[in-house]
Amino acid sequence: YLKNNWLNVLIVVIAFPWISVTSEWAPVLRILRLALFLRVFTDIFWDVIKVLRRNNFGLILVIASIFIALSGAIFSVIEDTNLATGLWYALVTVTTVGYGDVTANISAFLIGSRQRRVENEILKYVQTAQENLEKQARRNEEQL
Repeated sequence: YLKNNWLNVLIVVIAFPWISVTSEWAPVLRILRLALFLRVFTDIFWDVIKVLRRNNFGLILVIASIFIALSGAIFSVIEDTNLATGLWYALVTVTTVGYGDVTANISAFLIGSRQRRVENEILKYVQTAQENLEKQARRNEEQL
């Protein structure tokens, strides 16, 4: 344990209650804690990088991040708001949390309603085509 966690032991021994927060040793303890944090963080960071490379998941994360950033930028332009609000809206929307603190106004609603109309028209077209194919199949069977 001491071989792998010597910095933890050093921090615990040095930071024992007899050293006050205003002591001249307090900055040294903070630096030691920062060194410990960085050591642990870099180990975790490289483990995460290995997993991401193994599964090509890193590429997916990069593409998703770019998508969220572009979506946030587009939202901020459409809604005439700042980029930070647009990014926040895009992130919350993509993660489906939906806090309700940022909502789209009428311009985004109009885009969505137009999209809904187009989807309905496509659906009607497909249904009509399917009905026509069924009628044609019945006529073909009647003629045979």
